[in-house]
Amino acid sequence: MGDLGKSTWESAKPAPSLLRWALGATASILAPQANERIRVNQIDQTPPERRRVLIVLTAEDARLSRTDPGTVDALDSPEALLVALPERHEPGPPDKLLERLRQSNRLRPGALLVQSPFNVDHYEPADRALAEFAVEKFMLLSRLCSILGATRVTTEHVTSDRRKTTTRGAGTAKVRVQNAQAKVDHELVEWVTSRLQLNDNFRGGVPNISEAQAFLRERGLEDDEELASLVDLRAGENPLTSRQISLSLTRDSSENLRIAAQFTTMKFLKVDAEFLRQVEDHLDVTIEATIKF
Repeated sequence: MGDLGKSTWESAKPAPSLLRWALGATASILAPQANERIRVNQIDQTPPERRRVLIVLTAEDARLSRTDPGTVDALDSPEALLVALPERHEPGPPDKLLERLRQSNRLRPGALLVQSPFNVDHYEPADRALAEFAVEKFMLLSRLCSILGATRVTTEHVTSDRRKTTTRGAGTAKVRVQNAQAKVDHELVEWVTSRLQLNDNFRGGVPNISEAQAFLRERGLEDDEELASLVDLRAGENPLTSRQISLSLTRDSSENLRIAAQFTTMKFLKVDAEFLRQVEDHLDVTIEATIKF
């Protein structure tokens, strides 16, 4: 888990307990495993893989969740942290990650926060995580193209696809569900499209291959075949001059969204039902773009 200071790990106790740490005002973390207790001085020192999801509750709701048969099993996930908001102010060393979440108004009771696959210290509320991460992926594509010496990135189309069709009932009821999903998907695509720059223009230049490779590693995209091939084909004596690309904007976030979906039934959380349907139906948002070098 890394060096969290002295006495980070304490001996296991029969029952889980709330442990104090600070955000200017003290907050609490429930250990992800019921048979261990952790004192965490700063959440940003917790390994990213153990905080893919943050569950934000009041201190009282956090205590109740550990005794509620309907939620206690879900909280044993080693990939989620339960953040209990303070009952009173207690001075202590600031936590940079939680301070950013507080300033962006994300630390609200009942919030389910999902970690970005491209920045382990960035979180979005579950309800809008898929769309926000889709926009973030496009921004990263544009940045990569800039490093590779592009002159223009043009968005052609943004589409959505549900790989699994969820229906309830039959006949008219089934049609209503499908129509409702189509309307929601259309609104999602429109929202994502409105957030994207349809044309990104650059001065152009010599591709910086080493910087591009480092950029992909930094953002966890070194295994993305489409993006890796852009880097490879811009190197050498006969570099790529243009490409039409079809890129999934949501595939990278699917695992973190799946983890978050396990907690949507917790009675203390406020999560729109559409989020769970997006995860269950494997909703994918794809962009088609033209890149000129």
